[in-house]
Amino acid sequence: MARYRTEAEALEDGYRVEHRPEHHDFAVLHGERVVGIAHYTLRDAPSGGTIDFDHTEVVRELRGTGLSEVLANRALTDEVVHGRRVRASCWFIDEYLAKHPELLGGTAED
Repeated sequence: MARYRTEAEALEDGYRVEHRPEHHDFAVLHGERVVGIAHYTLRDAPSGGTIDFDHTEVVRELRGTGLSEVLANRALTDEVVHGRRVRASCWFIDEYLAKHPELLGGTAED
């Protein structure tokens, strides 16, 4: 089974990550099949608000391939995050941020 470290590597095998604002998530798609999601909730405030990543999941047969990390990285670096505080009520995103604190840029929320 492949191990993906970057979005470009995943794309070579047909896995693409898309932001789906109408669903409040980022999705990993293989063709038209959704094989992973990182769901978020927006909590607006005058200062830009908060984005809470509250659920991340990849289908069982693709766990351990690195797609979850690719998905988390894309979600946390997308422009929807810019100007917002980041909250991670999802354990996976929380652990990913602990390993990559540079992605927070001082915008973490407990």
